[in-house]
Amino acid sequence: MATRIGSWHQRLIAGSLFSLLGIAPAVAQANLLTRAEVYRLANQVQIQPHRASARTARINDVLVPLDALQTGQQSRAELLFNEGSLARIGANAIFRFSPGTRSFQLRNGTIIGMIRPSNGMTTIITPEGMAIAMGTALLVQHDASQNRSRVAALTTNPAGPIIVSNLNGEGTVRLRAGEQVAIRNGVVGSVEPFNLQDFYQSCDLATDLVPNATPSAVQPSSEVEETLEIIRAETAEALAEQSTQSETVSNTDNTLCADVAAIEPEEPQRRRRPGISIPFPFPFPQRRPSQPHLPRNPDRLPGSDRSPIIPQ
Repeated sequence: MATRIGSWHQRLIAGSLFSLLGIAPAVAQANLLTRAEVYRLANQVQIQPHRASARTARINDVLVPLDALQTGQQSRAELLFNEGSLARIGANAIFRFSPGTRSFQLRNGTIIGMIRPSNGMTTIITPEGMAIAMGTALLVQHDASQNRSRVAALTTNPAGPIIVSNLNGEGTVRLRAGEQVAIRNGVVGSVEPFNLQDFYQSCDLATDLVPNATPSAVQPSSEVEETLEIIRAETAEALAEQSTQSETVSNTDNTLCADVAAIEPEEPQRRRRPGISIPFPFPFPQRRPSQPHLPRNPDRLPGSDRSPIIPQ
């Protein structure tokens, strides 16, 4: 019975979010994520292959769905996905992506996702909530020590704003460029503005995402550069729009891109308890879903002492 309820609840959330975005499920399945190549690394980064031991990441390593990428203190990694999306992953992060979907999963840390407008709907899920974007640049952060996730919109896509909710699809808000929201203990907070210009000057993960930025010392591939140029055009538009607003946005949030506290890597947990399945916000699908994957109701959410609400 619980399984049937969970399935019904999942379909209800999915249908509601598709309606909010004004798209059909078939369109949302375009350009599924099948592989990610590591094209930039700094300091301590590990790859945890599915059902294998963790190892040090190297440039040109390839991740496939269910593999995890973990970063240490003062570390980062940058990924190029098969359809051109980019992910910049900051320190103390645990990240992976789901099979047969367009879903990123962030267990801890900070990610800047850059999605081409033609790639369809992309979901970034944390233990506290989810953000759905139709091609744009956004920052998602999860601090497991605080049971808190944050989402910030860096650009606004013509297809619509970023949709943010908790894992049960509740408390839905929409974010446009220069807006952020926090989710803590399953409660979605109020939308707040932040200063985009100050953000780009203070966030190491994003300093080169504005036009005329100092080029990276490492020359990216043509495919990476193509996505970056698309995003830079959108960030320029967002910066220009914010600068013309009647009220100057003075809210400078220096914690938005700050490193979060580290949590225990997955590999030591596996060694202590061989054969266990490391928990994540929700179970991975066993077969390709008929629509983009949305969270089920696990017994307990990692990084939280809450049990999810299951409708009776």
